[in-house]
Amino acid sequence: MIQKKFVTQITSSTFVTKIKKEYMKKEFNIGKLIREKVAERKMSVPEFTDKIGCNRDNGYKIFRSNDISILRLKKICEILQYNFFNDLSQNIDLIENIEETNETKKEEAIYSLILNDIPKLLTELNREDFIIFHPQNQEFPTPDFGLVNHYNISFTINESLEERVGKSVYNTIKKLQSKTGYEIEECTIKLPIYGDHHLIETGKIINITIDKVYKKEELKELLEFAFTIYDSKKHDGKL
Repeated sequence: MIQKKFVTQITSSTFVTKIKKEYMKKEFNIGKLIREKVAERKMSVPEFTDKIGCNRDNGYKIFRSNDISILRLKKICEILQYNFFNDLSQNIDLIENIEETNETKKEEAIYSLILNDIPKLLTELNREDFIIFHPQNQEFPTPDFGLVNHYNISFTINESLEERVGKSVYNTIKKLQSKTGYEIEECTIKLPIYGDHHLIETGKIINITIDKVYKKEELKELLEFAFTIYDSKKHDGKL
């Protein structure tokens, strides 16, 4: 079942991949900040390293490091339920891009679409809004991103919503396709009353899967299709 859990707004429009060593000169160290948050959560180092999928030695290297990849930092945000990207956005001049693998480059380009291109397209479509980032919870998996004002619209990266949340009696997910072949998902959320014997529909989510680097016109058409479905469901009182 999809839940709205720990939603934090990303304020930076620049895609963050690595922190420069000048942070040390500014007495800012991303590793130190991560360690402080681990301590605040009363989480042991073995527990932390197990959750992020590395051994204890590499965990201590993270605590001593003044640079970190975007993918690992995103994972740590999810584990610690803290948005380190907000801290980075306050020091945007000290952030630089680095070249990594083709797969990482693709994911960086996708995140750039979400953080940079989608807000501009929303303005063009008179749907001005803010992108929000959803740290993941293994017990209650959620989409990667959403919108503040149109909170029934969500985004998943590199996998569909059905792949993310799985099949459940509490949600029904179906695929909808536009005339030009663009595909989105409509998730109907259900909650039980009087035990699990009777479920009632409580809302819907329109999910967009971003699994490739779209051209501007492609992305605009995909968003238009999603909002067409959104508007029709809202008009029918189903959102």
